[in-house]
Amino acid sequence: AAVSATPLAPLTAPTGPTATAGDTTVALSWTAVTGATGYDVYRNGTKVNATSVTGTSYTDTGLTDGTSYSYTVIATTSAQSSPASAAATATPMPAAPTGLTGAAGDLKASLTWNAVAGATGYNVYRGTTKLTATPITTTSYTDTGLVNGTAYTYTVTALKGTAESPASTSTSVTPTVAQPGIPTGLTAAAGNAQVTLTWTASANAQSYIVYRGGVQIGT
Repeated sequence: AAVSATPLAPLTAPTGPTATAGDTTVALSWTAVTGATGYDVYRNGTKVNATSVTGTSYTDTGLTDGTSYSYTVIATTSAQSSPASAAATATPMPAAPTGLTGAAGDLKASLTWNAVAGATGYNVYRGTTKLTATPITTTSYTDTGLVNGTAYTYTVTALKGTAESPASTSTSVTPTVAQPGIPTGLTAAAGNAQVTLTWTASANAQSYIVYRGGVQIGT
């Protein structure tokens, strides 16, 4: 007896795909293929999904920051597979530091930021100029030798080995002379044709001016 069968419509290659880099991860997404029951994801020619992907996205984890990866996607059914999609490439990078803040001082700016998990160091930038000849391993930095009254813009990047993160959100600092506090505890002790004055030291003071009846008599 004759047997007839209807040939299966060939699967088309997934379109897209897009690859978005994260910290040791790459997130992939693509357009669904009509008739497909699943998808296989290939990294540099090697399939990375242990079981068929039933959606149109996949996150590849455990990657090395600073290394470029190329991905393709194939649509599948139990009976056939599509051609491979176009390739999408991405390079995972460390996460950018967050919480960068700056405090103004006299001829200086003091910066602090939040630690990035796994970071081996940080670079500090004033504008586009890197201030740290070698990466620093703390989450603070003081930039000195500045001009009071001038605004400076800073960003910070995180490092994992040689892989450098995107820049943090910037912060602006304008160094200024710190105003001295008002002297307190002034006492006067009478002596022979003289008065001896004493007072409590003021924060940020470099010297003191002494007045008698509103007239300056000493520094």
